[in-house]
Parts: sequence; C-alpha cells; structure tokens
Amino acid sequence: MLEGITEKLWYPQSATSQLLVALIVIGCIYLYFNFFVAPVRRLKSLGLPFPAPSAFTGNIFDYGATKQHIAQMEWQKKYGTRYATQFFKAPAIWIAEPDMLKTIMVKDFSNFTNRFSFNQNLPPFDKTLLELKNQDWKRVRTILIPTFTATKLKLIVPFIKDTSDFLINKLVKADKEGEKIDIWQCCGMYSMKVILGTAFGLEFENEEQEVKLTKAAGFFFRQEFGLKQTILQLIAFASPKFFLFIEPKVGGKAVKSINYIVGITKNAIKERRKNMAENRSCRRDMLQHMIEAGG
Repeated sequence: MLEGITEKLWYPQSATSQLLVALIVIGCIYLYFNFFVAPVRRLKSLGLPFPAPSAFTGNIFDYGATKQHIAQMEWQKKYGTRYATQFFKAPAIWIAEPDMLKTIMVKDFSNFTNRFSFNQNLPPFDKTLLELKNQDWKRVRTILIPTFTATKLKLIVPFIKDTSDFLINKLVKADKEGEKIDIWQCCGMYSMKVILGTAFGLEFENEEQEVKLTKAAGFFFRQEFGLKQTILQLIAFASPKFFLFIEPKVGGKAVKSINYIVGITKNAIKERRKNMAENRSCRRDMLQHMIEAGG
C-alpha cells in the first residue's frame, strides 16, 4: 500500500527542479514565520489579551473588511479596555480609557510621534507628517504649527468665499435656465478648487486649466472600483516602487496626475520664493504661510 502511494507522488528529477522546489518550500516557510509566527510572538510579549490572528492578514478581516467599528466594540466587550490585535504583521494596542489616552496624546506625546508604516509610501506622500519619523517629523511639525493658527486660517476665508459664490451662481443659473446639472461633479470641482487654491496655492488661468487641474487632483481622493483598480491598489500597498513602474504601463492615470500636481506646485513655490526675494506681494494662502514659516 505504501509503495502504491509513493508511486503516485511526484518527485523532482532534475537538479534544477529540485532547487526550484526547495526555494519554494523555503520561501513559504519564511513567509509563514515572518507574517505569522514572529508577529504572534510579539503579540504575546505585550502581556495583553488578544484575539487569535490569521496568517498574513492578522485580525483585520475578523468581522469583515468594512466592519472594523463592529470588531472594536466586540473586542472591547470580550477583552476589556486594553487589548492587542495584529494588523497584518504589526502588533496594535487598543486603549479605551480617557485618562490614559490623555496622557498619551498630551503629557507623553513626545514618546508617540512615529506612526506605523506597513511599507514606504509613494512619493511625495512619503514626506507627510504621517510618514516622517523622529527629527524630520519634528522639523516639519514646527513649520506647520504657525500656519494653522486661527488668525492665519481666517485669511483664506475670502478664497473659499469666492469659490463658493462661483458654485452658487452656477447652480442658480442652471435652475433658471432649466438645465440639468451633475451636482456630484459640481461639488467635487468645488472641493478641488478650494484645496488647490488654499493649500497648493494654485490659481486657474482659464477654464481648460481648471478642468485639467481638478481632474488630476481628484485622483488623490477618488475611490475607484473594479478588478484593475483593486489589483493596482494592492500593488501600491505592497510595493509602491513597482506600482510607479507598472501603473502607467496598464493605462492608469494616478502617477501621471500626481506628477502633474507636484510639478505645478513646485513651480508655484519657486515663483513665490522669487517674489519674496524681490519684495513683491504674494497671495496670503496656506502655501505662502508655510513658505514663510520654513524660511
């Protein structure tokens, strides 16, 4: 009987196939250890109760991908106000005690500045406060703090008002003329114009540039669905460098849009610095405040 079973088993005959099988087995063992065994050991070392994680994904799908709020309530009922979970291979500590949260977020905040990064983000998003670490994070935060004072935020209100007036006039005109209008697109354009005008310091020279800029900016915030979009999002999450290479090859527009916005913003910053050096007045938006704070 044993001989019959062994006859049906496949054994690699050549040295190449044997090496390939060995590499696959070693790779599977490495992934299993790296994404399951080692993370579970880290969870146990925290000394907190935790739900049993799944290999590779941890606890993120315990109650479904879109029901994380339900998961948190159920875990709190089961494990109390302090417990741990696993986010892919990273341990996460959950705290539901206001006094302790106040200590973490205020008194001892300097010990909790660095955020977890599953992978290096796409440029230029790898330079945001969510991604920067240690002294780089403190340097950028020091520049941004004076930008978001109540006084300086009030200075951008006129820009928002002008954009709001444009949207209202467009809606009123459409109503008077009985014209059908895509309200989702109008509100989306309004949001993009406010963000581009106040945060990025971009002004529209004509309607064509306005449409091009707002569409490009939409890729920063728009959630698209479909098999291709889902695969690209997974690639961007797992390997940002490979995403930068493959996304334009398959007809994607995200990388092109990012480069377009970044290029125009860099030109705007260059122009602002030139005007400041020549003592010319500059528009008092958030971009200008950040440039002045950064020196």
